[in-house]
Amino acid sequence: MNKRSRVILSTLIQKKEYGQAAYMKELAEQFKVSTRTIRNDLEQINEFLNKNKLSGVSLGKQGVIETGKDMERARQYLFQDDFYSYKLEKHERKMFMATLLICERDYRTLSNLADCMYVSRSTVVQDLDGLKAFFKKHKLYVVSHSNKGLILEGEEKNKRLLVWYKKS
Repeated sequence: MNKRSRVILSTLIQKKEYGQAAYMKELAEQFKVSTRTIRNDLEQINEFLNKNKLSGVSLGKQGVIETGKDMERARQYLFQDDFYSYKLEKHERKMFMATLLICERDYRTLSNLADCMYVSRSTVVQDLDGLKAFFKKHKLYVVSHSNKGLILEGEEKNKRLLVWYKKS
């Protein structure tokens, strides 16, 4: 499940514990996404619940999200997944790759970056343009050398400043 689906599931568990209803429209507004996106998240949640032999969620009247009797038990499964089963979102992958390249003194291959995040090599390639633009704003440059991989070039002080960079 992605991060948003995990937060939605956690919200559903909490609302169930307090006897409150969860509405699809409220979740869409909270996450600034469409109700269709919330439906997709609910599908991911149902896959997760089904995998753990728990009853799923469904959409009731007036957009109420109905949960099963064993919803509270989902909490114990929610936080036991490891990094492999957690799917990083694009901005998380970008920051993870940035951290790896900043800390690395040698070359890193695309395959190595992909392996570290449990994604495909093509996902890393797709994320690379955004990462290069991010670094360029900070006077750092991702340089690719054939048969060696990627390396971050630029002044050490810019690398150190980027570690403490906070997007405002």
